[in-house]
Amino acid sequence: MVFCAIKFKKFYALAFFHTFVTQMTIQYKRILASILFVLISFICSAQGGPILPPPGTPPPPPGLPIDGGVFLGMVFALFYGVKKLVLKREIS
Repeated sequence: MVFCAIKFKKFYALAFFHTFVTQMTIQYKRILASILFVLISFICSAQGGPILPPPGTPPPPPGLPIDGGVFLGMVFALFYGVKKLVLKREIS
């Protein structure tokens, strides 16, 4: 008798689920899928991720400054340009 009652309850639950699913329209299925997707994403984001170690120290600055070299290069370029102009005028 007890075994028969358990079988009947399982059958009744399956019959209700089958009726519920078959009577759902596509719109209701999409709404249900959207709600489940949102709930699952909340559960996944609630999980604590691994604790990352602090970032390392920044690299040291370069050993040679470029500001003095740039100024010196501009001076040499200016002298070279003037020298070329002077030699060109002398030849012409």
